[in-house]
Amino acid sequence: MQPVASPGVHPATSYREHPSPQRGPGDMKLVEATMDVRAEGTLVWTHRGPDGTETTMTGTFVELDAPHRFVHREDWGPGLPSPLIETTCEEVGGQTLVTVRFTLPSAGTRVHVVADGAMAECFRISHHTLDELLPTLS
Repeated sequence: MQPVASPGVHPATSYREHPSPQRGPGDMKLVEATMDVRAEGTLVWTHRGPDGTETTMTGTFVELDAPHRFVHREDWGPGLPSPLIETTCEEVGGQTLVTVRFTLPSAGTRVHVVADGAMAECFRISHHTLDELLPTLS
């Protein structure tokens, strides 16, 4: 984890002038990241695999208290849940503790998301990328 105060984490994860650290599973690369970070603003993340297959996730920001907290709802696609996601940034000992809380529709959905492992892999890659980006913003 990089020792960056929470006001530095919010721009790194949400402003257009910085590449989003958000990544897809496996070999999927982020090819589009558009975020209008304000209440009722939208987001679009498109990932492309090595074979050209694309996956797009959209969402809407519900609440924003920058740089401390934002809440958004993601649309994972037809037949999939649309979780409400709350992200908070809290400065702890000169570093930033980022907490991401997903509200899923059922315990079964949670079990599937955890067992699938793709989300954990995406978080691992995204956090590694964020660690590389943050020192360049100082």
